[in-house]
Amino acid sequence: MRLKILHLIPTFFPALSFGGPQRAVFLTCKELARRGHYVEVFTTNAYDLHSNFLLQKSSCSIAGFKVRYFKNKLRVDNFFYAPDIISAIKRYIVNFDIVHIHFGRQPADLVACVYARRNRIPCLIQARGALPRTTSKQVYKWLYNFFFDLMFGRPIFAKATLAIALNKTELEQYASYGIPRNRITIVPNGLDLDEYSSLPDRLVWKAKQGIKEDRKIVLYLGRLHWIKGIDILIKAFAKLRRYRNDLLLVIAGPDDGFKNACLNLINNLNMSDSVIFTGTLRDKDKIEVLRAADVLVLPSRYEIFGNVVLESYACFTPVVASEVGGLQELVIEGVTGFTFKVGDEYGLLSALEKVLVDDERRERMGKYAREFVESNYSIRKTVGILELRYKEVIR
Repeated sequence: MRLKILHLIPTFFPALSFGGPQRAVFLTCKELARRGHYVEVFTTNAYDLHSNFLLQKSSCSIAGFKVRYFKNKLRVDNFFYAPDIISAIKRYIVNFDIVHIHFGRQPADLVACVYARRNRIPCLIQARGALPRTTSKQVYKWLYNFFFDLMFGRPIFAKATLAIALNKTELEQYASYGIPRNRITIVPNGLDLDEYSSLPDRLVWKAKQGIKEDRKIVLYLGRLHWIKGIDILIKAFAKLRRYRNDLLLVIAGPDDGFKNACLNLINNLNMSDSVIFTGTLRDKDKIEVLRAADVLVLPSRYEIFGNVVLESYACFTPVVASEVGGLQELVIEGVTGFTFKVGDEYGLLSALEKVLVDDERRERMGKYAREFVESNYSIRKTVGILELRYKEVIR
């Protein structure tokens, strides 16, 4: 059965600085198109936190599916107002068999859900970690999320045919939000393992950066935001560095308002010579740094999934992560990595010591990690589950 599927997401490729959801939706749409479905994405022209990209044309074909970009007329933080996307939803939604909303607390979310129901089109909604309102330190964000949920969020989920959770943690979030469990299903993110079929040597990135071969790399890869807990990693690394001078902390990713705080902390701890910032790394560069790393650290204060964990596993690199959200389901203790309690820099220090002290054990963990992602999180397997859910709600 060939389906016509509409995906609605506030930001999309090439705006990858917003984090994992954009990449995950891109891979999902690519795989759905490969399976023969007609896939179209409605999104805005937001490029990063501060700018929009110039629209050369309103639509284009990417990796076998169509993307329509709509111009932002107003944006405040992560709120995007593109009135044309609302008009397009009303006009074109009847052309689709499935509407899949990637929930971003946007006006378009509500419009899509209402018009899908009005036209008897199954509507699936996926929060992708956005459901909790308390992950930000900024009061105005919490207030916006609170009032949006009060007036629109709960009606959106009430009208949805099915809610898609990334894991058991998000399933419980949906349930506490009042969504019946029989209308919740789990579909995790997947990884395109074809991109990791031919990996570079572990020394390639070090050679490009002029880093000594015997220097061990502790890597953080992701947005530079308070919620990611990079400050916790910096403090733990400073303690580790007191008795090990062969380590380098690499912080890779786009600034999301927290880089200056990290730099100040690094300067206060007198460790500028042991830390480098790379900025955003993509594609080949990202794979090279993951291969060069001896361990990837994800010290998040909140994390619903953690796509970078899968990417690290695909590169045979073990992971140390905080015991939060979906990370607890991704990291197998002592097998693919280690976990520590959220905010516990001494727990993180202990986990790093375990990984870095034994080269043979670390190599063995990397092999288990690769086997784990191949067995459970290939994009073909996860999209296969999603495709089955699509067909079930249409019947």
